[in-house]
Amino acid sequence: MARVFVINSSYHSYDKASKFGELVSITEGKVPIFKTDTVVDMVKKGLQDFSSDDYILVSGPAWLCMIVSVILFTKHYTVKFVVFDAKEQDYIVRHLTIETLSIKEGYNVSS
Repeated sequence: MARVFVINSSYHSYDKASKFGELVSITEGKVPIFKTDTVVDMVKKGLQDFSSDDYILVSGPAWLCMIVSVILFTKHYTVKFVVFDAKEQDYIVRHLTIETLSIKEGYNVSS
């Protein structure tokens, strides 16, 4: 079964996103975003079991979301993001691939 990795669990309810899989927190609460090495270590630990079948739920500080995205794109050709659609009041999935992002030749995908 797929899992939904929540970038930062805080005071919001992410229960509606569980329709995509089991919710797993990468980080929780306040994150020391100005201590990049610490944050990268936290994220790598939180993502150690992430597979190409899993999803990332976008939440928390933008800097943290960027770090998660960069780490995942160094390992996976495609990443499935779960984002909140305010109009529908529900979560939707957005797929991003290396091709979609127009990353130049020579990109080394090691998945």
